[in-house]
This record gives sequence, structure tokens and C-alpha cells, in this order.
Amino acid sequence: MLIEDNPGDARLVQEMLEEGISQFHMVWADHLQAGLELLGSEEIDLVLLDFGLPDSQGLDGFEKIHSRKPNVPVIAITGLDDEKVSAEGIRRGLQDCLIKGKVEGILLLRTINYAIERQRLQLELERFAKELKDSEVRLRNIIEQNVDGIIIVDQNGTTRFVNNAATLLFERKSDELLGQNFGFPITVGEKTELEINRKSGEPLTAEMYVNQITWEGESAYQASLRDITEHKRLAEAKDEFISTVSHELRTPLSIIKEAISLVLDGITGEINEQQKKILVTSKKNIDRLARLINDLLDMSKIKAGRLELRKTWVDVSSTINKVVSAFESTAKEKGLELITRCSGDGIDIYVDEDKIIQLLTILIDNSIKFTSKGSIEVYGKEKDEVVEFSVTDTGIGVHKEDLPNLFDNFTQFGRVDGPGEKGTGLGLSIAKSIVEIQKGKIWVESEVGRGTKFTITLPKLDYEEILKQYLSDAIKEAEKKESFFSVIRILVLNFKAMVRESNEKAKATMKEIIELIKNSLRNSDIVVSNAVSDDVGEIFILLPETKREGAILVLGRTEEKVRQYLSDQKKLERKINFNTGVFSFPEDTREEREILSKLRDTKNG
Repeated sequence: MLIEDNPGDARLVQEMLEEGISQFHMVWADHLQAGLELLGSEEIDLVLLDFGLPDSQGLDGFEKIHSRKPNVPVIAITGLDDEKVSAEGIRRGLQDCLIKGKVEGILLLRTINYAIERQRLQLELERFAKELKDSEVRLRNIIEQNVDGIIIVDQNGTTRFVNNAATLLFERKSDELLGQNFGFPITVGEKTELEINRKSGEPLTAEMYVNQITWEGESAYQASLRDITEHKRLAEAKDEFISTVSHELRTPLSIIKEAISLVLDGITGEINEQQKKILVTSKKNIDRLARLINDLLDMSKIKAGRLELRKTWVDVSSTINKVVSAFESTAKEKGLELITRCSGDGIDIYVDEDKIIQLLTILIDNSIKFTSKGSIEVYGKEKDEVVEFSVTDTGIGVHKEDLPNLFDNFTQFGRVDGPGEKGTGLGLSIAKSIVEIQKGKIWVESEVGRGTKFTITLPKLDYEEILKQYLSDAIKEAEKKESFFSVIRILVLNFKAMVRESNEKAKATMKEIIELIKNSLRNSDIVVSNAVSDDVGEIFILLPETKREGAILVLGRTEEKVRQYLSDQKKLERKINFNTGVFSFPEDTREEREILSKLRDTKNG
């Protein structure tokens, strides 16, 4: 719509619009009141407004249009080149200001198009802003009303927001928490347990889960805390009950088993074949009952999420051979062939060795139970980003419809009532849990009458993942014991140059240095390095329950021994240059993500 009192000027604007390729239809009003009436009755996309009308002068007309239709863009057309008035109009919401006599058709069309598009974008932006604000309000309401304690922490570890449930957990008012350091390690995507010292002095155990979010336009962390004090107390009571009962059962079982063994061995006198048969059956049932107790204990820990992992570097071939050798006599009695294969030597994986031994024991034991003739093969190999284990037998197999339920608790297939192989029905369920807790996968393939194959894949963690795992475990252990630890970092600055001169000699020397360091430390100390696998001469030494002063002493002794070793052996022509650093928890920081960056930024310990 054009509001212009001069018919000549109105005709000129009409002609300029018609000359261009335009989709616009123009309506004309010769004074402001007529324009306001059209604005109320027509669908107007844009207003061209003359600032010099009989019933309106300057910004007065714009204000009246804008107050009625704030979403319709307005372009002023004036005969005066008044920058001050134009600037004030733009500040109030005017889209543009054109000077009569200086406007051409293309310029007019472009200005109209730009004004309409700017207004559309402005409205879109306002809509998004409103939605965002409404979303933030809803989020705040959800957080505020959540029964879990919700705390928003910024990148610096400062508390930015707490809901009512969080203030109840800590027994503190919100203003006592806001602006303060959060004080707990933040690990995104993992559940951790916190011991909270409440204002009343009553201890509280909380389970915390952290997400990374955007809060008020900035990156932040949302920590959700749930009071699990009572749940933990009940779990501990349950564990104590199971442990006590198990112990009370194990002791008499061991005595009975030993007594039966003495009788079977003829220590108490000769027995006849009928007596021997009864005693052998009794001994087998005692062994079965002992296995049931152990399985129930393991399953109880798994269900409670209390199955702890103690990861270390494990030689796959050695572990397989160790487990298989324990079954050789049993397999021989049944006339079965036990086969072990490993694709290449020196396959190492960072896992809990005891749990892997338990896993393979369950699977091999299961195969022996349900295989009457043929063989059982245990295989280990590296495959892309995983290490794969498999146990294959030539046993009775499992029906296809039973495979999906094979890993369920108390599930057994392929056996009938009466004599025969018996078990608890928990073994495969425990095996699956052992695999999954170590981020692995397990599956089964089987055909009735032809045998069964269990396959397990466990991920090969890279150096950084393993290092972070060690640090995470150290922090959890230190917090659990209300203790401390230190980390030493040793970096061989010219290691890459040493590798270029002689890769084999450089890495062999670093391997020997790492062994030298390990042998000079306590059993509880941990050494992690990528010097052998990568071309980076970095060594980390983790010292549990050691403060900074003690770590500096260990570093001094370590450097001295390494330099003495290199001097005595004359291993390398090039002089080795070290850069060292020492970090202490919680003295230097309580934040897990800061530990490595602080150590790697340290120029000298």
C-alpha cells in the first residue's frame, strides 16, 4: 500500500513497480486516515508512507501504522533528506527511508523485497526466541519439580543453579550453594557414587549422572543426584546376609567333602563298590552345591551392580592355555579332544583377567557337559578393533527356538530329568554379564546334533582410553577411601628422532626402561606407556596413597635409575632428554578431565 497525497508521485511509484518484474499489487490512499482504513480491511504486506501528508507529518504517521499493525514493514518516502529523522525512524522500527526524486525502479523493488524479507526473518527470530524462552521456562520447571537433585555446573566447576531437591540433599539453602565450587569430579555419561557431608553431619550417599548441556547460552553440566543411602544400606545388608549364609554353608560342605574324600581314598578302611558309588555321587552333589553358592553370589553382585573389575594387560594365548589345562583330565575321561588355537603370539588386551578366566571356564565347562564325543576348540584372535574368543563343540546342540533365551537366569536346555549333567542354570547368564560389563558382545550359533559355538568380542582400548580408565579408577578408589594419589609423567622429548635413527633399538630400549621402572616400584603402583606401540615416548606412573612430596622423591629415584641404566648399557648414541611433571589428587584438582591437561602442560615437576 502507498500512502501519498500527490497523484503524480503516486503514478510514478505505480509505473516503477510495473516496469520491473514484480509480483506486487499496489493499493493507494491519498491521506493517512484512508490508509489506516485500508490497513484494517486489506491484507497488506508492506506500506510506502509519505512523511508529508495533509493529516500527518514525519514519524507521527509511522507510529499510528506501527501501533495498529506492528508486523507490517513500513518504508518512508520523503522529500527532505533529514538523516536525523530517518535514523530515529529506523531506531523505532522503520524498515528504510527513501528520498523523492532519487528513487529508481530497481532500487525501489530491491528495497521493498529486502524490507519484506527482513521483516519475515525478524518475526521468525522472535518466534524462535519465544519458543526458546518457553522451552527454558519449561526446562526450569521440570528441573525445579524433579524429585532428583539437579545442579547446573559451568565449565569452571562453579554451581549456577540448584533445584529444591538438591538443597534438601545438601541441607543447605540455594544461596549457600550458588556461586560455589561444585567440589565433585565430573564424568559425563557415567554413574558415580558421592558421599555428601550434610549440614547436620549425617552422611548421605548419592548416585550422580552427568550430562553436557547448554545453559543460558553457555556450555555447562547437568548433574542429577539421587539419594541411594537406604538402597545402599539394604544392598549391603543383602550382600552381608548372602555372604554370611554362603560362608556358613561352605564351611560344613568343605568338611563333608574332605571326609568323603578320606573315605574314598581308603584312609579310614576299605569300602566296597556299592559304598564307593554312593560316596562318589555324594561328592559330585557337594561340588554342584558349592558351584550353586558361588553362582548365586556372583549373580547377586551383578544384579546389584557391584561386580568390580580389576583390569590389567592380559596375554590372550597364555590365558586360554591356563583355562584349557584345567579341563584336560575331565575331557580325557569323556574321550574328548581339547584344541587351543591363537592367531599369532603376543595378543594383549586390557581386561579383568580373573573375569575372562571365569568366562572361559563357564563356556568350556558347558561344552564338556553337553558333548559326548568329538572335540572342543578354544580360539583367540585379533580382529579389527576387537579381540575375539570362541568356544566350539561337537555336542548335542540347541534348538533354534531356544537360542534367544539361552542367556536367561536358571535356563537349561538339552537335558532331561534324572541322571546326567546338572547345573545351576546361571552360568551363561553370568558369562553374558561378564562380557557386557567390559563393553563386549557375546552370541551363540548352534545346530541340533552338530554342536554349538559361543563367540565373544572384547574391544581393544587405545592408549588414551586406558590411561583415562586408570585415572578414573584411581579417583573412585581415592574417594571411596577418602585418600589421595599422585601421577608422574615422563616424556622423552627426542623419542621420535630416536625412532627415526633406529626404530627397533629405540622401542626395545624404552621397553626395558618401562620394565626397570616397574621393578623399582611397589606392586600397587601402575605404569602406563605408549612408547612401545606408538612413536610417542610418554610414560605415566600412578602412585596410590602417595602425596606430592613422595611422588617427587619417586620421580628423582626413577630418573636416576634410568640415566644410570642408559649410561651402563650405552644403548643409544643420542642423549635422551626428559620432560617430567607431577600431579596430586585432590591437592591439584578434583576434576578428572583436568588431570591430563595439567600434567601435559607441566614443563617441570
